[in-house]
Amino acid sequence: MASASSPAASLPGLTPTIMSPTDTASETVTGQEDAAVKKTDVVSTTKTREPKLLFAVAKNVVTASNAARLKKQSPVNVKSPMSATGETNGSMRTVFGIIKRAQTSDSQPSEENQQQSRNRESKSEQESASIETEDRTRSESGDKPGRSFVDNVREILEKLVTQLDSVDPRKLLAVRLGGELRGLLGKAQDEFAAYEMEFVEHAANEGVSVALQNFSASLTQVSAIAERLRTAKFMLNRTFKREVTFAFQEINSYYTSLFMELSMAVARRSGIDLPLQPPTTPEPEEAAAPSGDEVCLEAHQYFFGHGVAKDLRKAFELYTQAANLGCAVAMTCLGQMYFAGNGTEKDLLVAEKWFELASSAGDTEACHQLGLLMCEKAAHLKDLKQSDKFFSLARVRFSQAAGQGHRDAQYELGVFHETGKGGCEPNESGAVTWYMKAADQDHTGAESSLGRLFLVGTQLQQDIVKAVHFLHRAAAKSDSSAQTRLGLLYTTGNGVKQDVERGMAFLQSAADAGSSVAMTRLASLFLAQVPQENGAMTSSNTPSLSAQFRDREESHDEALRLLLSAGHGGHTDAYYALGKMLEASSLLRDQSAALRFYSKAATAATPHTKAAKRVATMYYSAIGCKADKWKAHRFYTIAANAGDAEALNALGLMYEEGDGCDLNFRKAAECYRTAADLNSPHAHFNLGCLLSYGKGVARNVDAAQAHFQKAVELGYSLAQQFVIDETQ
Repeated sequence: MASASSPAASLPGLTPTIMSPTDTASETVTGQEDAAVKKTDVVSTTKTREPKLLFAVAKNVVTASNAARLKKQSPVNVKSPMSATGETNGSMRTVFGIIKRAQTSDSQPSEENQQQSRNRESKSEQESASIETEDRTRSESGDKPGRSFVDNVREILEKLVTQLDSVDPRKLLAVRLGGELRGLLGKAQDEFAAYEMEFVEHAANEGVSVALQNFSASLTQVSAIAERLRTAKFMLNRTFKREVTFAFQEINSYYTSLFMELSMAVARRSGIDLPLQPPTTPEPEEAAAPSGDEVCLEAHQYFFGHGVAKDLRKAFELYTQAANLGCAVAMTCLGQMYFAGNGTEKDLLVAEKWFELASSAGDTEACHQLGLLMCEKAAHLKDLKQSDKFFSLARVRFSQAAGQGHRDAQYELGVFHETGKGGCEPNESGAVTWYMKAADQDHTGAESSLGRLFLVGTQLQQDIVKAVHFLHRAAAKSDSSAQTRLGLLYTTGNGVKQDVERGMAFLQSAADAGSSVAMTRLASLFLAQVPQENGAMTSSNTPSLSAQFRDREESHDEALRLLLSAGHGGHTDAYYALGKMLEASSLLRDQSAALRFYSKAATAATPHTKAAKRVATMYYSAIGCKADKWKAHRFYTIAANAGDAEALNALGLMYEEGDGCDLNFRKAAECYRTAADLNSPHAHFNLGCLLSYGKGVARNVDAAQAHFQKAVELGYSLAQQFVIDETQ
């Protein structure tokens, strides 16, 4: 006989215990069954976030739930084994208790035990038949085994949605993912209701059952969150906000898993649950050849040095490749490299070919570049007709690009109308029209040109306000010519309120940018300063000057530096001003150096007339050098050829006296006559003397008297002595 304390077999979801065939043991089994039912109810409603909702635990809970349902139905259809023997204690036993008791009962060889065993088997068969009948009846009535639990999930969702709707929406929005949590629950409610029958049908599926348990458990935490939000009067702390975030993430995860499990269960039931095909490794596709635009972008990187080392040769090769692939922008860039000789030898013919191809492909910049190329060709032609032909072609190209809104081409057309090139008549109004179009697109050169035309234009009415407006726009973009003009305006007070400080600031900016005119003007302002009693510097004709150079020596040094820089920049006025400074300054007086700078200005490509005349005077009068009449004659000739009346008169005197040249009365008379036409009083007097004595010209007393009279009228009083009074 087996011992009464032998271990009993346990079923999933029930606590193992010691079973015996006595009534006390039976009552113990029943009590354990009741405890299991209560434990199941607690699990279904208790909030938990612990990772205990695993498949085994959920399976135990489902098994216990089924046991509880059978227990509730047993009074109607199933008789307790104890009641069959007349031993009832008011408690109801489930099939689990019967099975456990059967497993723990001792096998007795006595007839009594055999009889009890037969009775138990008989009762078990009756109970099984009764359970099958109930299941069949319930199936026919539509009551599925998982219906109660699905209803429970639906009720929880409805309760939570209602509870969250009672919370002030502003509180939900104040919490991260608060509004999203309400939306997620509403979505879950709608979709759960839509697939409720599928959940009931597949609730017995292990995966669906576990997913339902997990989803239900994740919902239990929302009630406390909603209540806290509803009652809170102040902003909640970070911990609470993290709880809301965690709840949203957990519910969303379990909600997704729930529908995945349902989908898999439906697929298995329908027989479409096919095994996954083994993963296949796709064969690597061959990299597509780069397009022309892609190659052109890479070429830009090498040309400008963006992200890579600047390499014009590499850029040239890539532009060529992109151009051959049909990229219009690359064609234009390649043409520019041939045009400028960047990365390759300069070749205008090849550049023109690429510009033509790009222009045919619709690139506006190519049209503009073609216009510039035609201007380049025209500049190297000595034949004016042929040159004007190329300018006309350039005008056509500029017009094509300007019509498509190209601002540089619009500016070039303005220059053509202003200067009368390319078949255009000089027309400042037409120039202003094109300059305005370019200026509307913030073209700096156009803004500066508009300021210049409104200030010193010959065909337009002067408009200082517009001039200053456009000059300021261009100066703000560091245009040195506009800064220079503004500096001249403000330092002289010509049409604007005089502001020397502001004017010098503009001139300094322009000088820093390399403007020789600004350097020369700024130097003249420094040289115009005179010392005051307090040591400060001021100007004889301006109320105040910049305090930047308060020491006179520093002012002269800075002026010297500026003039030297301007002279090296090819500005002849700077050399002339430098000569004047060295000739007249008490601090830097050096007449020989002054003569040297005067000579540089006089012999420049565009001779400086005043400098040439001053050099001639210094050589003639031995100022800063030995007297040299031949050099004096040479520099007077330079000034005379530039149309200087005083130089012509001096040259005539030298021819008349044979001073520094051969004696030549005829040339002397020619020089006097040319100077007289320029209203030189001395030339009129000298020509009258030649006519009176018939030197180099036929003697003509009346003509001589007319010239003497004209000299008097022009202010040469000495000529009055030679005027004959006809009344006497």
